[in-house]
Amino acid sequence: MKLHELASQKNGHINQSEFWRNFYAIGLDQENKLLAYLRNNGEPLSFLIDLHQVKSAKIHKIAREVKSDTSKRIILDYVGIELSYLQEGLKSTVLEFFDAELFTDLNGESVIAESWLELIQNTLKKDSEVKPKSIQNVASALL
Repeated sequence: MKLHELASQKNGHINQSEFWRNFYAIGLDQENKLLAYLRNNGEPLSFLIDLHQVKSAKIHKIAREVKSDTSKRIILDYVGIELSYLQEGLKSTVLEFFDAELFTDLNGESVIAESWLELIQNTLKKDSEVKPKSIQNVASALL
């Protein structure tokens, strides 16, 4: 399946996308606030997320500290974006960008995840900016 095919399930049109490692793809339909995600590493996984239903997004990292006699280093084992939903009780979704069990080293995935987090948060912010105005309009109409 491709991103545009996934987005078309909800009449979406991907206008921004990124592909990496020949395993991952992510795309955004800014107008309809749809986020499409694909992972194909032998176990295909796809998500089509309505960002109107998302409360927040944050980077999800799993790291470990490796010590030697002279130094210590932080090794990233996993990088993703975690999406939390407005509906209580709905489990968060984590979109994987890097998994050390699949790849031995990072190849820019942290930067990719950070840039997509910013895109997602800006899209969420635009959605929340609309809500107060509509609430204000309803309140003024009632007065």
